[in-house]
Amino acid sequence: AIVSLGDDFVGFQWRENRIWILLHDEIDDGPAKIKLLVSMFREARETMFPRLEWTLELVSPLDRAVTATYSEVVAAREKDRERVKLASDRTRRVKVADFAPFFEQDVGPLDDDIVAKVPVR
Repeated sequence: AIVSLGDDFVGFQWRENRIWILLHDEIDDGPAKIKLLVSMFREARETMFPRLEWTLELVSPLDRAVTATYSEVVAAREKDRERVKLASDRTRRVKVADFAPFFEQDVGPLDDDIVAKVPVR
């Protein structure tokens, strides 16, 4: 499926038990759009599938085969760790810095509806 968000298009692909949100590299406000889509999935889960367990995984922009859970990347960033465990292979680690594009915008947590406070000018 493809969804239009403003001038950008977002693709969805079902692979095994995962829904992949596909954003092109030049998308405007990528983290904000991910947050919006995750919020929509969370709302659907709460109303239609209350017992459905889910995890937000980030795909490395440097290597599409590398994923790490959002919560572990956040924890590693907060503790100034250089590496985080891969979601698919818990024995391997990848650089936390590889996931930096997901944190370039201050939109608040990607897996929560909390919005970052923006200073009033």
